[in-house]
Amino acid sequence: AFLEKKAYPLLEGCATFLLDWLLEGPGGYLVTNPSTSPEHEFIAPDGKKASVSYSTTMDMAIIKEVFSAMESAAE
Repeated sequence: AFLEKKAYPLLEGCATFLLDWLLEGPGGYLVTNPSTSPEHEFIAPDGKKASVSYSTTMDMAIIKEVFSAMESAAE
């Protein structure tokens, strides 16, 4: 009952959001953009520190977990 009434609708909403957020990036792969991550920092071309990028590892991990949970819940 919990899966049907609460968990699955929540997962479905998360998956819908993620599908809307993904776009085609370099090489035709789906990427998140914009993206930030706590451990992600680099030096931008102007020499300043930056942390906004696309397709950070954290985003990809969250997406994998949501879609894996959706697959399991659908069974």
